[in-house]
Amino acid sequence: MKNTPIDPFAAEEIQGIVSRVLREVGAEPPLNTDEVLERLKLDLRYFSLTDPSLRQEMVHRAKVGTIGLAKKAVESLFAIAERAQVWGLWLPWQEGSGESTRGRVLISDEAPKLKHRWIKAHEIGHSLIPHHKRYLFGDPEALLSPACQEELEGEANYAAGQLNFMQGRFVEEASDHAMDIKSIQALAKTFGNSYPSTLWRFIEEAHRGEPLVGLVTALPHDHTAAEPCRYCIESPAFRERFGCVTEAELVDALRSYCRYDRRRGPLGTGEVCLEDANGQQHVFHFETWANKYDVLSIGVYDGPVRSSVVVPPGSLRAT
Repeated sequence: MKNTPIDPFAAEEIQGIVSRVLREVGAEPPLNTDEVLERLKLDLRYFSLTDPSLRQEMVHRAKVGTIGLAKKAVESLFAIAERAQVWGLWLPWQEGSGESTRGRVLISDEAPKLKHRWIKAHEIGHSLIPHHKRYLFGDPEALLSPACQEELEGEANYAAGQLNFMQGRFVEEASDHAMDIKSIQALAKTFGNSYPSTLWRFIEEAHRGEPLVGLVTALPHDHTAAEPCRYCIESPAFRERFGCVTEAELVDALRSYCRYDRRRGPLGTGEVCLEDANGQQHVFHFETWANKYDVLSIGVYDGPVRSSVVVPPGSLRAT
């Protein structure tokens, strides 16, 4: 799955909202997401989609005119959650009731611990973006639209990245690092985020003008993997010039240099030729590394393929 930029006007609005939150928190990295939850009056809870009390609470909180419409909206939301194996939910605050006005961020009791930080930031993102509440408990048909879901999730993911990587703070620090796996590892530790999300942010935001591509994959030689390429992250400069390159081509490129005898640590490096939108060949330096959970690769632009001119013997004569 390739990264898709969100609407630039939405991005600008989200940047402004997140900037205000970060100024209020005033923290050094890594950002304490629990502190953000408290400042936004959001309680953290854990849930199971099979728990009937969760449905009842969501119907109670839905403000869409009638209880029948509220139930329909909630059932639509649960249909999406069950189909997509959702790990997080956001329940808006209740307005005008005598009960607690605090909202809730819910994390599935099946979600891996390593994912909790991102899930919290993602659901905080939903709570910060003004029109998301309208969609959450609004028109069920609109909510079920794949295009609507993709737009809402993309905006929440963008807000989560802005929060967890503290906007310009990450860009500033990342710009001083070399474009390699060691930098991803160091920045992930500094900002307290996962390797895949750090790779994503490093390529998409910190080095926008460089043709960079990143991959989060199964082991390159595992031909039985159900999902050979989980994420393909393109910098804006790469997308403009090399957006025609497919994920399958990139995974094949990894297989050309990665080691068969290792499942963790450095898996190899290699020079890979990719064709741009004009049919010209260019060289990228690729590096792949794996840990227990992820296989990360980064491709850094080196330059155009240099053609050599072969001069037949005897064709040059002294004059």
